[in-house]
Amino acid sequence: MKSNLDDNLEEKNLNQKLKKMKRKSIFKTTIISILISIVVLTIGVFSNIYINIKESEKAQEIENILTKLRIPNGYISEASYDFGVLGGNANYKISKEVGPKSVVLRDYRKQYGLLPIPGSMHYYSGVWAVRDNEEIAPDFWDTGYRKMIFYHPKIKYEMYKNDLEVLDQIPEGKFIEMGISFDKEYDMNDVSIMLADVNVSWVWLDLFTDQYMDEIKYAAQNYDANAAYIPENDILGVSFHRIDVGTSRVLNSRVEDLFDLLDKSPIDEYSKIYEKYHDKEEPKMLGAIVYGTKDELMKLKDNPHIKATSIGVVEDIY
Repeated sequence: MKSNLDDNLEEKNLNQKLKKMKRKSIFKTTIISILISIVVLTIGVFSNIYINIKESEKAQEIENILTKLRIPNGYISEASYDFGVLGGNANYKISKEVGPKSVVLRDYRKQYGLLPIPGSMHYYSGVWAVRDNEEIAPDFWDTGYRKMIFYHPKIKYEMYKNDLEVLDQIPEGKFIEMGISFDKEYDMNDVSIMLADVNVSWVWLDLFTDQYMDEIKYAAQNYDANAAYIPENDILGVSFHRIDVGTSRVLNSRVEDLFDLLDKSPIDEYSKIYEKYHDKEEPKMLGAIVYGTKDELMKLKDNPHIKATSIGVVEDIY
């Protein structure tokens, strides 16, 4: 017969084996859990990166479309992204070409993605001061550069801006952008002759929805001069250079590119403009953007085809 001592030894050995098996099971379970967690976390991290990349690309594509539509000669000069979970913040610098120079108009942060993280806007201080007694007060970009304003030739306004009269207030050594509103609509050959003495960089095309036309007509009839005009971010057009004259194919291609942007835009107003004009004849020109020194721009002073002028970016030549 077994003694109590033998029974105790067997029970002790059994308990030790059970504890050893339990420790192995716990260790195995822990290792498997860690491996699964690593795999899940890795998949999650790479999935989040993939989603962020796709969402940031989508956001930049939309921002690029809107920049080109809203800012004459505008483009995204710098873009960076702060990734979060399924979204983040996009950091953009928006610039525009003013002849041979490029200037930053906006520097801001914008949310994107499925779960965007909070962001904030960044601003610069002003650049060139204007006189205090201007009858039509100017608006400014975030960086302090002036925004140009325009006047539709088919609408009669109480007052027109004429910044040719303030050119002498600008110091020497400055490079000036100026928006021009014509007295009526013109085609490419007309514009090239009318503005032959200055550098043209962009032309304003007659592209508006019926609703917008009604709104600006009402503003011209009922509001004062500080509200009755068309800001530069509301007009549409294409780049234009003297070398393009006589080459309608080049201009037609740029107009086609413009309509492609309108078609891809998420903004309902632009979709309506596309539907209204994309299968029509080439739109007429209502104005232009020119650039140069103040002496060069003064050549426009007695031009009978110009109804209004508005200074935009003013920057050092060098």
